[in-house]
Amino acid sequence: KCLREKKKDLALSNVHILGCDSRSTKLGSKSIDLAFMCDVYHHVEYPNTFMSDLRRSIKDGGRLIVVDFYNDPKRAKFHKPEWIRDHIRAGKDVFRSEIEGAGFTYLYDVVLEDLQENYIMVFEK
Repeated sequence: KCLREKKKDLALSNVHILGCDSRSTKLGSKSIDLAFMCDVYHHVEYPNTFMSDLRRSIKDGGRLIVVDFYNDPKRAKFHKPEWIRDHIRAGKDVFRSEIEGAGFTYLYDVVLEDLQENYIMVFEK
């Protein structure tokens, strides 16, 4: 609801908000230029299946941006350390390996000084 309201307020005609399931993005083949996953990758239950489907949905040369939590309770600033430990299923290196295993090419990390609990990775199809 919040995203749909923001899209309407900003008159973003090229932004589409869709729901997906644990195995499929529900997107058409080569239908998007950019996929942005914020604080959601750690919830992906079937990484190879889901990310392969997402790759199919991204146009050649398109990008994937993943923002997620470090799996390190010591980095917790806004969440309790046990939440990080119990909620985040793996670390950044594992997630990067899963994403690359689905055919994406890792490009670089984006480092934002104010982002203390999260990292940002950029990939290309």
